[in-house]
Amino acid sequence: MLILTFGWARAITLWPFVIFKNKSVSVNPTTLSHEAIHCMQQIEILFVAVLIYLFIGIFAGLWTWTLFILLLFYVLYFVEWLIKMIKYGSSLAYENISFEREAYDNSNITEYWKQRPVFGWIKYLVL
Repeated sequence: MLILTFGWARAITLWPFVIFKNKSVSVNPTTLSHEAIHCMQQIEILFVAVLIYLFIGIFAGLWTWTLFILLLFYVLYFVEWLIKMIKYGSSLAYENISFEREAYDNSNITEYWKQRPVFGWIKYLVL
């Protein structure tokens, strides 16, 4: 996890896995809620990615897009982070990513991930 997050994150979600920095972090309800929200975000993006993949595969015969489709959430996350780096600088880029804003704004609502609107992160998307 240290390599993936450069050592500063308490947890990271790589659906279907959530990796915690240590045991004390994993029992924190706020962190669990935050990571559950990321799981739902990643499932939504994966669903869209599979639809795109099937469309491209069926109509264009391009089945080589498999890796891109599986990584679509991370591609979107990284592109948004790059845009926010330019707009806000390194200190504010992470906290202005739409996926993070939704997760942080709703981490204190324990069951938010069960009741959140589909693609709820989109309302936080401001480029």
